[in-house]
Amino acid sequence: MTIKRFVTILGVTACAGLVLTACSGKKEDAKTVTVGLMTKTASDEARWDKIEETLKKDGIKLVYKEFADYSQPNKAVASGEVDINAFQTYN
Repeated sequence: MTIKRFVTILGVTACAGLVLTACSGKKEDAKTVTVGLMTKTASDEARWDKIEETLKKDGIKLVYKEFADYSQPNKAVASGEVDINAFQTYN
């Protein structure tokens, strides 16, 4: 067997392995995103319900952590306690 043929067979085998691995039937686990926000109002509830509904289609689950002090959400993001925050004004 020549070197060229050996390298070709090795390359085809590697590509086939990658394709088969990428096509596995295992579904990814749902991702959970923790959102830091100030105490939710009724209008906030409606907004977040719609956001949750949209993200659920992509396998993303939202978990909320409410804060009473406006300085805490940014600190929580910086420390990794929450993934994102949403406490700024929307207008």
